[in-house]
Amino acid sequence: MGPRKQDVEESVTQGTNDRRSALRFPLRREVKLHGLRTSGPTPSNGETVNISSRGVLLRSTGIFRLGEWIEMAISWPARLNQQISLQLLARGPIVRVEEGQVAVEIQQHEFKTQMNGKNGPERGQTGE
Repeated sequence: MGPRKQDVEESVTQGTNDRRSALRFPLRREVKLHGLRTSGPTPSNGETVNISSRGVLLRSTGIFRLGEWIEMAISWPARLNQQISLQLLARGPIVRVEEGQVAVEIQQHEFKTQMNGKNGPERGQTGE
């Protein structure tokens, strides 16, 4: 059974023709953020609220400005081969900032394997 209709928001972008065109799914995951320009937000941590193919809504205490580009490293819930942690790296402009929440339009993304805190393979992996 999927999420209830009222729990699914449909948009992250504001003022564009594709507004409300991508289904949003509730997803609570750790996210690391940093600006792509020197004038961008300082590195900070946060948590995703929901996500779609076109954007993500985040909670963060960082200071963000509308239009600034950020990169997000989101801890992904699925594992590669059911063993290796994945991370979604996504970039895009901030399209909304309000009361501790930031909406980002995803314009570039890729999945990468996520190493453990010691820069080695995930626990249970031999590294060979």
